[in-house]
Amino acid sequence: MSEPPPDFDDQESEKVRAFVRRALSNDALVQPAPDILRGVQRRLRRRAREAPVGRGMGKSQARQVYVIVFVAVVLLAAIAYFGLAPLYR
Repeated sequence: MSEPPPDFDDQESEKVRAFVRRALSNDALVQPAPDILRGVQRRLRRRAREAPVGRGMGKSQARQVYVIVFVAVVLLAAIAYFGLAPLYR
């Protein structure tokens, strides 16, 4: 009918048992967790330096750009309005 499942190799099963024993030993459970906070903070600081503020483009410069763009758009709108108005009178 059906064949029984093949037996696992005894050597492999011993390796697995030894691995599980080491993983569940008191020494492995008592080890302190790694401190990942310093690594995360270091990466955040590095990325912050790469941000536009870190490259010298602060908020005041960004505001100046917005004001310049606003003035340019208003001037273009005024030129278009006064330039096209005589055509429709």
